[in-house]
Parts: sequence; structure tokens; C-alpha cells
Amino acid sequence: MRTDSPTFYFFRFLSKKFMRVLNFCVGLQKRIRRPVSPRSLAALLALATVALLAAACRQSPPIAPTVAIAPVAAMAENAFLGDAACASCHQAAFRSHAASAHANTLHTVNPALKTRWNPPLGRIARTNLTVETLGGNFVVTPDNQLERAQAVQFALGSGKSGITYTLPLDDARILEMRQSYYPRLKIWHVTPGQENIPAGPLSAVRRDGRQCIQCHAVTLPSFSLVTEPRFQGVGCESCHGAGGAHVAAMRAGNLNAGRMEKLGGWGAARLNTLCGACHGTAEKIGRMAGAEHLTHRFQPFGLALSKCFQASGDRLSCLTCHDPHADASHNARGYENACLKCHAPTAATTLAAVSTGKACPVSPKSGCLPCHMPRRKIIPAKEIPDRFADHRIAIYPPGAGEVKEASARQWMQTRP
Repeated sequence: MRTDSPTFYFFRFLSKKFMRVLNFCVGLQKRIRRPVSPRSLAALLALATVALLAAACRQSPPIAPTVAIAPVAAMAENAFLGDAACASCHQAAFRSHAASAHANTLHTVNPALKTRWNPPLGRIARTNLTVETLGGNFVVTPDNQLERAQAVQFALGSGKSGITYTLPLDDARILEMRQSYYPRLKIWHVTPGQENIPAGPLSAVRRDGRQCIQCHAVTLPSFSLVTEPRFQGVGCESCHGAGGAHVAAMRAGNLNAGRMEKLGGWGAARLNTLCGACHGTAEKIGRMAGAEHLTHRFQPFGLALSKCFQASGDRLSCLTCHDPHADASHNARGYENACLKCHAPTAATTLAAVSTGKACPVSPKSGCLPCHMPRRKIIPAKEIPDRFADHRIAIYPPGAGEVKEASARQWMQTRP
């Protein structure tokens, strides 16, 4: 019998309970200090077995932890190849991207694979949940009840902030674990979006699972949410499109065929929409109640509301400040230089040629970010210190940051 099947869990549950009943009968015999007749013992065990079967029938069968990997041959025309196909010609971009958080935002978790994306074993603080291994899988159990074990298969998130563990159910839905792990802090915390779900469930069913996983993978087969390891993470083809025709043409020496569109020739609005497919566009986020509080959480949305973007002549994009093949820089001076392309008396760049903004009267050469793009907490919890820069570039009055952060916290705590 397979150790990852519901039948295995069922009989394991029965055997454990049966042994408890047997031990009870033996203990009863010792307490009354006289032997229990074989007929009486058999009757007790028969009644216990009937009761156990009735109880077991009420148990919800666990979801089998193992999910088959879909063969890439099932995907449309095998057009996607994975990052490795790009490495020989685009070595610098490939090496930089491979080390980025984007490239490492989806991983299979397995006790046999000793990776930093595996969940830590043991009890999750302030919950009744325990992470353990069973049948070659990671499982989460409530109150040490193995018959209610919930398997997890994928880690969503690079570990730069939090990691959320999931299990695909079909071609559209996933189970999302209620607690996410923050490896830098070595703590668990309620998964964003599940703040207002009662504390009981092990995980929530997300019906937008395809959209969720697609933002962590290059491509998915039409009939499954499980993709090959080479397509896990945001890859070259997530932004540049399927590379099969391009690679085939280049290898055949046909340099004029299979050309891929150069993203550097796109306008800012189009580029920001590409990034916003996962990071949040104005069209999508703007329809949400309380969206004005989320301009730090959804950066393309925040940028679209900025006068800097609106007056840039379709030139101020995510790529104005960020290298798409690397993690976001922590060098404030680099971002300030982007501001000074327009907001400096001597500005004479491509952006400035379209719209030259006023130099800052307070600090014309440095210190742009704390005033005009202040950092906000991404999760309203004291133990999670992560902050994102507010991408609605504006002149914020003193104290505006605290007010906005409090509003965002209230929105997170009261949304349905």
C-alpha cells in the first residue's frame, strides 16, 4: 500500500485507535484484579471496532500529498525552453538573473531535498499546528492528529521576505497554508490575505490559483498548476515571451528569423503594465476598496498615480530605476540620480527633454526618498519589519506617513 494514499492514513488511524482500546481492556482487567472472560473481551473489542469505523467515516479524507509532474510535451508546441537556453548567448543577464529573488520565487519542497525553501520542522508558535514529514512529504498537522495531516508541495516566495506553502488541487485551485514562514526572522506569521479567516482552518482554498502560480512561474500547462523545475520562478520568458522559435533560428544560423521584441523600445505605460501583471496595475488595483492605502504594496499602481509619471511623456517606467535582471538596489544614491535627471537645474537627459521638473527647494541634490517615497510597512504586524517604498511619488506633509500606514493597517484588518 502506498504510504501517501488516503487508504494508508485511514488504516493507520484505525490501528492507533484499536491499540488504545486494547490497552484500555488490559488495564481494566488489572484494575478489577480478576480475569476478563474471552467472550467479554471479544464483545468489548467488537463494540470498539464498530465505534471506530463510525468515527473514521466522519473524518475528512486527507488530500494525497504527491501530485504528478506534468510532462512539458503537453504544453503548446513546446515553445518555452527555460532560462538555460538563454545562457550561452546572454551570459551576463543570465548570471545576474539566476541569483535574483525573481528567479527563486517558486520551488518544490521535499524532505529529501535539503534546500532553504523547505519549512522548518516542529510546532508553529502560538498555533496548534506542527510541521513534520510523512510518506516522503512535508505535512502540517493540527493538535498532532496525523489523520488530519495536510500536505504542502510548493514554496511561493524567495525568502527575501516571507514564504507561503501551497498544494495544487486541480487546474485552477490551490490550498494556501494559513501560516507563512519568514526565514530571515525565523518566525511564522499569518499569511497575507488570511488575516480575517477564523483561526481553525489549516489552509484556505484559493480559486485564483492559476493566476497566483503563474506569477511565480514561466508557464503552466492548461490542465495543471504543476510545472517542471526549469519553469519554476520568474524566468527570461516570463517577460520576453516564449523563446523556442528564437533559439531554433539562432542555432540554425538564421539571424533574421525568430527575432524577439526588444523591451527597451517599449513605452513606460506598456512596461509598467508588464510588471503590473504581478505587481499590480492601476486598472486592477484601482477597483479595490481602499486602494489609495496600497501604493507601497502595488508599485506600478502607485507610480501611475504620480505626477512624475503622468508628466513624463510615457518615459518614467519601472526600468528607469530598477535593473530587471537583478534585485532592487539598496543604494539610495542610484534612485536619487534618477530623480535628478528631471529635478535639477542642469537636467539635460532624455527624460528632462520631455519634462523638466522643479528642483527641490529643501534638498536639491540628495535626500529625495524619505520625503517623496517614504517606506511603509508591508504587513501590519510588529514582528514583521519589512517595508516597501511608497511608489506614489508626491510631496507628503509631516505625519502623512503615519496616517497612511495606520489607514493601511485598518484596511488589512477589516477587509472581507
